[in-house]
Amino acid sequence: MRSPLTATVFAIAVAAQAQTGHYRPYSVSADFHEVANRRSFESIVHLAPEHRKLLKKNLFVVSPRGDYQLYEIYAVNDYRDLPSLITTDTVLHLYHVFFDATLRKIETDSLYPRLVRMSTKLEEASRKQAEPASEPAMRAAAFKDAEYFSVAHCLADPQAKPMDKAVKTELARIKAASGFMPSVIFPYKVDYSRFIVRGHYTRSKTLQRYFRAMTWYGLMPFALADAKGAPMGEQIRMAVLAADALKTSREEADWQAIYIPTELYVGASNMYTPSEVRETALKVFQSTQKLDASRLPAFVAALRSLRTPRIQARITQRTGVPNSGVQFRFMGLRDIPDSEILQNLTGEKRPMPSGLDVMAVLGSSRAASILDANPSAYNPLGWSDYRPERARLTSDFASTPAGTWRSNLYWSWLDALRPLLEPVPAGYPSFMRSAAWQTKDLSTALASWTELRHDTILYGEQSASEMGDGEVEQPYVKGFVEPRVEVYERLLALSKQSRTALQKLHLIDKDALDQFASYEDMLSFFASVSRKELAGRSLTRAEHLRIGKIDGEFYDMTEVMLKYGTNFEALTDDDLNMALVADVHTGGDSALEEGVGKADELIAVVPIDGKLYFARGCVFSYYEFTVPIADRMTDEAWKASLKDGKDRPRPAWTSNYFTKAKTKEKE
Repeated sequence: MRSPLTATVFAIAVAAQAQTGHYRPYSVSADFHEVANRRSFESIVHLAPEHRKLLKKNLFVVSPRGDYQLYEIYAVNDYRDLPSLITTDTVLHLYHVFFDATLRKIETDSLYPRLVRMSTKLEEASRKQAEPASEPAMRAAAFKDAEYFSVAHCLADPQAKPMDKAVKTELARIKAASGFMPSVIFPYKVDYSRFIVRGHYTRSKTLQRYFRAMTWYGLMPFALADAKGAPMGEQIRMAVLAADALKTSREEADWQAIYIPTELYVGASNMYTPSEVRETALKVFQSTQKLDASRLPAFVAALRSLRTPRIQARITQRTGVPNSGVQFRFMGLRDIPDSEILQNLTGEKRPMPSGLDVMAVLGSSRAASILDANPSAYNPLGWSDYRPERARLTSDFASTPAGTWRSNLYWSWLDALRPLLEPVPAGYPSFMRSAAWQTKDLSTALASWTELRHDTILYGEQSASEMGDGEVEQPYVKGFVEPRVEVYERLLALSKQSRTALQKLHLIDKDALDQFASYEDMLSFFASVSRKELAGRSLTRAEHLRIGKIDGEFYDMTEVMLKYGTNFEALTDDDLNMALVADVHTGGDSALEEGVGKADELIAVVPIDGKLYFARGCVFSYYEFTVPIADRMTDEAWKASLKDGKDRPRPAWTSNYFTKAKTKEKE
């Protein structure tokens, strides 16, 4: 379902083209005598043998640091007069802060009150439908709809009272959130572990209520046809009456006011929407109150003709939900491209995918090579169609029109990651030209994707299978910006897309708009500096000074936006801790978790004005692991595990650039 907003605010073009570079290849000796600042740098930062080995081999090394935010290392660099290397990780993470904060603010201040009001009125409307219904089947369907809306009402509003025992049972199972159990309102099992509050929704009572009620509306399916395509009469009656209740209760405006902003962030509903169901019913039955049983097959066929849901969980044996592709969801989970990838690359012969699948399909040859070189880890049951299916998806996504990549903020965020998945061309600094850097870029893209999945964990359809100042007189240390013009310009377009759309919807205030302006100015600066670096032009004193003091800009934007999203005047250490986790796929009784931990340290040999220097920056730490579905992880549990030193192992493929040895900073 597309709103009129889509055509007007989502079409912001990205003009960035791949940039050529002027740098000649360079290397270093074991004693680093080619590095101009080796003595001053090592007088402050002690490099272990592991660091020195990887620096010699790859011209860069990554190791744990443990900072709560990526930008913290830049403040230390400025204080210790060490050259800073600004990374794409920092600007990608900052966009996550903007995305998450604005969404959280909108949900709390605008969407939640509408959700409560809508659920209240829809429960009342369904009860009224049940009273005069002449046909017993329609009366029974309306009564079940009333129970359905009563559950949502009770989840959203702590003052609401459950209408009967069935509602109380559903609420108890939602509270327990223990996994697959039979529903008492719907004729199949439901994975109640999906009601475990996760993402930013743990941060307040309001967001917790919003999460559970919206999960109910998005997760519970009205299956309109069985596995053979035959219509399911009761489910069709419930769907048509629920869609009609939205119209008769005059709550369409609230539904749209919730749907349209979330469509901006995450995209359109994967399954059929209330308006599609109601309009189709009127065409086929000429009524929403009396459904001719002989016309039920025609109704199913008419819905099928509208579109085909692209994501269909393959757990029908477990749940009893027919895998017919004809479902109605009252506020459906969204058709996100990465879930489509994971869904198509899983099944009984490969129940658990990897984030690498997503990146391989989006164009990463490095991800594809890791997957194919390690079948025992990524295809242990030897599914023979895995690689052909992945190749088909890769071809499909490569031909995706440019407009689709900018159709909503979710797609645009993924689009901003795609340049990181391509090998760095000749003419770029040598530290970026190695296979190890290509692997590091893959980790960066995966970590940013993890933040995207975390921020949208409520809305995305999840795949499933069985089983300082700048005075010119001031002394300064020269710095370096990772020259990724395409990434900065795609993020710049994404920021403008976000800001423009939120302004049109009147869902953003001046404080946030000012921060978007600052972010866009920073991205323009990084793109400009990158072009100069690649062209072999020296940076000005003012540009070097801004790079050296950049931590202040990162800090200010992060703090203001975190406060904006939380409505807090002061932030705790927990607020500032960037670590987060998101489950992205259900395979049998296990959930695939993607995690971002604390900041890692990056040291690289960079070329500045014809000389080589050690420069220091920061990058994401990325994790992937599985847990039982009843233990789907919250951010709080993930942060606690990191604090307790229960650090899970990094992916094995990071070993060509990552060492667990930490640098030691001398006082």
